[in-house]
Amino acid sequence: MKKTRNVFYRVVPSPSFSQLYAETVEEARDILEHFGDCPNGTPENKAYWKKEQAKCKIVKVIEIVEEVE
Repeated sequence: MKKTRNVFYRVVPSPSFSQLYAETVEEARDILEHFGDCPNGTPENKAYWKKEQAKCKIVKVIEIVEEVE
């Protein structure tokens, strides 16, 4: 049987948003830092996204895939 091991990171927001994937923890931190960026948004819009950003977390994922016959 062949096994492969993949390591990657996920930015996990509140359940109403899709998870975001990154190859490195630095990339995940950058994604989180810019989560919900809205440069032309209203102050209320920016406050909303700042709250949503605070709910996010970064998790390390270790995936082991094993082919079975």
